[in-house]
Amino acid sequence: MLTSQITEELLAYKANLHLISELFNAQHVLIPASFTEIQSRVKLNLCRFSDNYVAVLAIITLYSLLADWKLLIDVVFAAIEILLIRKLDGGSITIGQRQLTIPQFSPLLYGTALPMILRSSLLSTLISIIGTSGLVVLSHASLISSSVKES
Repeated sequence: MLTSQITEELLAYKANLHLISELFNAQHVLIPASFTEIQSRVKLNLCRFSDNYVAVLAIITLYSLLADWKLLIDVVFAAIEILLIRKLDGGSITIGQRQLTIPQFSPLLYGTALPMILRSSLLSTLISIIGTSGLVVLSHASLISSSVKES
């Protein structure tokens, strides 16, 4: 049931994506004459190309994770921790001679993940992703002419 819902959402998302040739059409790139024209273009293009802009954000995020291997390892480690806690489902885990419940085990895992994530420059990566995607999206949205007809 969940996989069918995910599949339907992905198909609906894919149906809203514009073609690359339409997204990067050099004939429609015009320098705006005024700030009000920039505002109207950005408003129109953010609505029109929103799914494409989400895809650009996802690509930039994936690139940032692949370029920073320490952060990638930490994200994978944190995901494994979360899956392990969910898999216990209220039970307990035995480590050596000690039996730990989830409320005892969770701080141990999160206590190891937090220093790892702080060490891997998460904040600078987030700022880089926000800045890069903002620059790309707003530049595209302000330069593409709003006279482009919907197809």
